[in-house]
Amino acid sequence: MVSASPTPDDFAKWAEFNGFMLSTSHAGWIFCGQGMRQGLAGCESYGLRPKAGRADCLGLRDYDSSLERLIFETFKRKSVRLVDANDYSDLDWLALAQHHGVPTRLLDWSSNPLVAAWFAVNGGNMDNDCKIFAILVPGIMRNRALTNPFAATHVSYAQTTPSIERVFRQHGVFTIYPDPDRDWDPDAENVPMHRLTIPAANRSFFRRILGKFGLDHQRLMTDIDGIGADLALRYLTDQEVAP
Repeated sequence: MVSASPTPDDFAKWAEFNGFMLSTSHAGWIFCGQGMRQGLAGCESYGLRPKAGRADCLGLRDYDSSLERLIFETFKRKSVRLVDANDYSDLDWLALAQHHGVPTRLLDWSSNPLVAAWFAVNGGNMDNDCKIFAILVPGIMRNRALTNPFAATHVSYAQTTPSIERVFRQHGVFTIYPDPDRDWDPDAENVPMHRLTIPAANRSFFRRILGKFGLDHQRLMTDIDGIGADLALRYLTDQEVAP
C-alpha cells in the first residue's frame, strides 16, 4: 500500500501538536497516548485507567484484586530465570510485566510527548481518533519509597530502575492505581491537565513523521518482537526500510 500524500489538514494537526508540546515543555509534565476502541455505544476512549481494570481485558467478569495479584506473582515466578532481577522491587516487576502484556494496575506515561504521540497513533482501532493526555505532577515518587504498590490508597507517580530497557527507551514513568477498575480524573484533584485529539485521518501522517524522528517499534520495544513489529508495519504501509 503506497502512503498517501500529506494533506493541509495533516500539516495543521501537526502544527497543533507542536503547540501542545510547547505549552507543556517545562519540567514536571508527563504524557500518555491512548487509542480508542469501538464500544457498544460507539467510539470510546480507554480513559485514564490501567489494563487490569479495563473491560477489554476483563471480559464478562468484574475486576478481582486477588486474581490480579496471582497473575503478577505467576509472572514473577515464571520470568525470574529470564531476567537479571536480583535488585528488582515489586514496582520494577510490575513495570516489566506491564511491558510484556500482563494487565497491571500501572498506567504508562512518558516524559517525552513524542513517545506518547507514537503510542496514541499506533494504539486502539486505526479507524478511530486517538488522544494524548498531559498532566503536570508535583514530583515523581521514586520506586524505592514504595514498599508495597498493591497497598496504595491514592493514585501515585513512580519511576522504575533504569535497567528495564523498554522503560528507559520510552522515558517511562507510571501512575499506580489503588482501584484499577476506576478511571482517574486529574481535574478532580486539581492536577493540571491538557488533552489533544488526533483524528483517525491524521494517524498515518503522524506515524510517518514520528518514524522520521526515530520513533518506531524497533527502537521503543528494544527486542526481537519490536524489530518484527516494525518491519511488519513497514511492509504493510510501504514505508522506507531503515538500515
